[in-house]
Amino acid sequence: MQVDLATDDYGRSHRCTVTVDPNNEIAEEDESNNVLSLRVSLPTRPKQAKDVFCTLI
Repeated sequence: MQVDLATDDYGRSHRCTVTVDPNNEIAEEDESNNVLSLRVSLPTRPKQAKDVFCTLI
């Protein structure tokens, strides 16, 4: 996932929630697993592009 960041987004943690099939239009055995929440802690703003890893919440 790629997002545009503002200057004040750096140096703190953010929570991202991804929802698939929010209206349950696709029949599944388990409809309760359509949401994934992640936390990413951004370092201070780097001088060049850098990969940042997420953790499951």
